[in-house]
Amino acid sequence: MNVMTNGVHPIPYKHLDPGVRDLVAALNAHGFRTTDSGDGVSKPPSGRVFDFPHVFMVVASARLVAEADRLHRLRGALGCEGWTVEATYRPGEPAILGLLDLRRDGQSTQEKA
Repeated sequence: MNVMTNGVHPIPYKHLDPGVRDLVAALNAHGFRTTDSGDGVSKPPSGRVFDFPHVFMVVASARLVAEADRLHRLRGALGCEGWTVEATYRPGEPAILGLLDLRRDGQSTQEKA
């Protein structure tokens, strides 16, 4: 996959976990600025942040609710119907959106595709 940009830095997609690589590309194509991701299985346990698939994005604080709603509506088109959208706000910091596969069925939607 080609290196694309998230509006700030080039994204070396080939270095991303394979279980979320296409999802990260799709989110960036939809205008989200991704900052962190992982599929929860590709790295050894000591190298994982989370043991489940996830993608985090930054958004303008004033747009947090609207962007969380937009991400929630996009989940089906992205192949993430059962994933959770979480939003975090702290005054003076960028707002954070998380798209998380918190299901414990052992197989994420991305792996089934």
